[in-house]
Amino acid sequence: MRTFLLISPYFPPMSVVGAKRPLHLVRNLPRFGWNAVVLSADPERENVDLALGGAVPESVTVSRGYAAGFRKWMRPRPRVASRPREKRAFFLGHELPLVWPFDPYLVDGPGALSEALRLVQRHAPEAIGICADPFSAFFVGMALRRRTGLPLVLDLRDPWSLHPGRQSLRPAPTRAAIDAVEAAAFGAASKVILNTEDCLAEYVDRYRGTVPAERFTTIRNAFDLGVFEAGEPAREAAFVVLHFGFFRRFVPSLPLLEGFAAFVGRTGVAPGAAVLRCIGGLRPEDEADVARLGIGAFVETRPTVPYLQTLPILRAADVLAVVVDPRSRLCVPAKLYDYLAARRPILALSDVDEVNRIVSSTGAGVALPLGDPDRVGEALADLHARKIRGELHGPTEEAVRPFGAEEQARRFAAVLDEVTG
Repeated sequence: MRTFLLISPYFPPMSVVGAKRPLHLVRNLPRFGWNAVVLSADPERENVDLALGGAVPESVTVSRGYAAGFRKWMRPRPRVASRPREKRAFFLGHELPLVWPFDPYLVDGPGALSEALRLVQRHAPEAIGICADPFSAFFVGMALRRRTGLPLVLDLRDPWSLHPGRQSLRPAPTRAAIDAVEAAAFGAASKVILNTEDCLAEYVDRYRGTVPAERFTTIRNAFDLGVFEAGEPAREAAFVVLHFGFFRRFVPSLPLLEGFAAFVGRTGVAPGAAVLRCIGGLRPEDEADVARLGIGAFVETRPTVPYLQTLPILRAADVLAVVVDPRSRLCVPAKLYDYLAARRPILALSDVDEVNRIVSSTGAGVALPLGDPDRVGEALADLHARKIRGELHGPTEEAVRPFGAEEQARRFAAVLDEVTG
């Protein structure tokens, strides 16, 4: 079994979405000949789900030494899971968090480098992997590459300099700083992994002439059936359309709410016979739209659910809804992979080509553009009729298999094999 050092500030039992990808990798890479030694941060700096930490194999060595020296003298306050903050502070006309190009983990870089060097000396890894964001981990990876000579693999869960939504909100000096650091990191890397095909194409084009195209590759996010707790789905007589997760800046609620209202108007379905269930709740502005559209009797909110308990909940729904804003056009929502794992029909309200291709190629459901509630209402009416006829089916196991964690790990192991010769 070969070993590599995986540096990922986010790692279970952190319950942030960024902890899922490294979890899937460490669980599935051994079947392809690779073990990970993980360097991560103190989990209590983010939301914590202790059950998620239990999904990490006991054979995986995990150091929580991704920390500045001063953190040894202080303990973070445990955080309670909550929806993203909607109130925003501004500086010179720009949102304050978007003015500074880096993240709160930047100050932990020197301490993380020291701990990484210790892990290299103790475990003799053959390669270094950086799972980002937080993108400040690139600094640790570049420094470690210079100090050890080990090949460096940068694994971007989302684009950094090419994120269409966030970059448009940043001031020019911030964008320039991000561009410079990203270019330096890509220059030092042996391989750069993007998680969508469209993102790969745009990065290859962006760095044409400066970074060889073959240095870039794609490895998608994935689902891992092995992490979920067992449980039977509690199917209901009502027609249940489920949206899992928070609505926020790049996940608008209105396309789904208007489409569901159009479905109610088209079919005349009664309250109780159809439900739009929102796991994670609604914002005040969402609730105002629900009232304005007259669908309050149909909309049900429920609190967030620990990740390992989600699969039976997803499988109990008749339709799984996802909304993808074009400002996230180089990203695929992580929930889409869990929806594929549940193998229930998917309603994708999306102007993002890659999301639509995934839904179409797997036969998982229907993808419709944003801003056309009549078509959404028509699609939901068809799905509702299929449920009544007993003909409502999701994608096959074979169709979704390429989006599972085993395929993700196989491709990642191939990258490690390549960079280590």
